[in-house]
Amino acid sequence: MGQFSNINQRLVVSTARILLTVATAAVVLVACSDPAPAAEQWSAAPRPTPTPGGALVLPTPEPSALADEAYAVLNTLTTEYSPRESGTDQEMDAALYLRKNLAALGYETLLQEFNTPEIYMTDMHLFSGEGEPVLNTGSSHIHPFPVMLSEHESSTGLLTYLSDALEEDIPDDGLEGRIPLMDLGATTFREQVERVAEAGAVGAIVTSAELDEILIPYTYYADIPVMWLSTTDVSVVRRLMEEDEVSATIATNKRDATESQNVVADIRGSEGDIRPPRRVILGAHYDTVEDTQGASDNGSGLAALLTVARHVAGRDYPFDVRIVLFGTEEYGLIGSRHYVENMSPQDIDSTVAMLNFDALGSGTTLHAIGDYDLTSKAREIGRGIGAPILLQGRRGATSDHAPFEEIGIPALFLSSNDISRINAPEDTIEHINPDLLGYAAEIGIAILDWLAEEAR
Repeated sequence: MGQFSNINQRLVVSTARILLTVATAAVVLVACSDPAPAAEQWSAAPRPTPTPGGALVLPTPEPSALADEAYAVLNTLTTEYSPRESGTDQEMDAALYLRKNLAALGYETLLQEFNTPEIYMTDMHLFSGEGEPVLNTGSSHIHPFPVMLSEHESSTGLLTYLSDALEEDIPDDGLEGRIPLMDLGATTFREQVERVAEAGAVGAIVTSAELDEILIPYTYYADIPVMWLSTTDVSVVRRLMEEDEVSATIATNKRDATESQNVVADIRGSEGDIRPPRRVILGAHYDTVEDTQGASDNGSGLAALLTVARHVAGRDYPFDVRIVLFGTEEYGLIGSRHYVENMSPQDIDSTVAMLNFDALGSGTTLHAIGDYDLTSKAREIGRGIGAPILLQGRRGATSDHAPFEEIGIPALFLSSNDISRINAPEDTIEHINPDLLGYAAEIGIAILDWLAEEAR
C-alpha cells in the first residue's frame, strides 16, 4: 500500500476511538492569563528593488498573490522583533507578540513552557604566523556552531584547507597538530571527521551551504572537537589564510540552562467536542541565533505561516488546525522535541499531518521534503500557481518536522534553495525573495483544503 493510505488511515476516526474518554494530555499548555489585546497591524512594506551587483534574486515569472502580505509580516518581524535569540528575553517578547496576533485572529492561544538543557557554544580565535591575534568570535560577526564534542574542551592547531577531506586530500606527512577546514558532501560527515582524526588532526572546522545531517549541534561525539562555520564565515577565514599562515584555537563552553516556550494556537474543526479530535499541525520556529535579523532563518517561514493562519482562521475544516511556533530550534530542535515528547498516544494517533516552514525566503526555488503524498501534492499545487518548486531538497536536512516524522506522523518540510546566510548577520531582509514567502503560504493553505476534501 502507498503512503497515501497512511494519511487516509489518520483521517478516519473509529467509533470506538470517539467513545474513549481521553485522559488529560501529557502536553502541559500554560495559558496566558491576560486577555488577548488587539493584534498589531502588519504595515505594508514595499518589495525590495534589485540593485546593480546586489544579491537579490530576479523577479519570478508568476508573482505570488500573497507575497506582499507575507513580506509585510516579515518586515515587522525583522525591524521590531529581531534578533530573537534562543532562550532569552528577546525570544519571550517575540512569543508574546506572536501569541497576541494569533489570539486576535480567533485562535485559542497558549504557551507551552519548557527548560532548555545546557547549550554548548564555540569560541574561535585566529592568530598570524607571528602569534598576533587576527580574529576572534567575541568581537566579530562570525558564529561557529559546535557539531561534535570531545573530552578536549579546546584545541589549537595550524589551519589547513582540506577540500573534501578525501583520502587523497590528506597530506603525505599527515595532519599532526593541524585543524583542517573541510567541505561537506563528498562522503558522510562522520567519515570525514574520522579520517582527519586518524591523520592526527587536533580539531576540525566543517562548512557547507547546507547544514546537511549536522544541523542539530553537538549530536555526535568524536576524538576531536568539531565546529561548523557558514560558507560566508569560512570565506573570511580563507582570505586570512591566503595572506599569512594562520593558527586557530577552538574552545567549547557551556551556556547555563534557561527557559523557553512554544506558542500554540488552535482553531477547532467541525467535529466539535469529539475527542481526540483529528488535527493538522503547522509549525515554524521563531527563534534566531544572536546578532542576526534571521530574515530567512526563520522569519521567512514564520511570515508564511502567519499568513496561512490569517487566511484559514475562519474556515470550517473537519479537523482542528493547530499552529505551533517552536522556541529554541537553533540549539537542537529543543522546542519541537519537547512538544513531541509530551504528545499522548491519542495525540499522535489523531494527528493527520505536520507541515513545517523553515528557511524558505532566499533564492529562486522552493524545496518540498518529506512524506511522498504531501510533497507530491505540494509540487502539484506549486505548478498550478506558477511557483518554482522541486521535490528533491537538502539531503539529510533536519528541522522541526523531524521529531514528528520519527513518531510516524506524515510531514512536509518547505524550504528554499539558498540557505548560505543562515545563522549569520548577513541573513537580512535585503536578501529575501517575497514571492517565495507567498508561494509557501499559498501551498500551505491549499494543502489544508486538500486534506479537508480527503477527510470528508
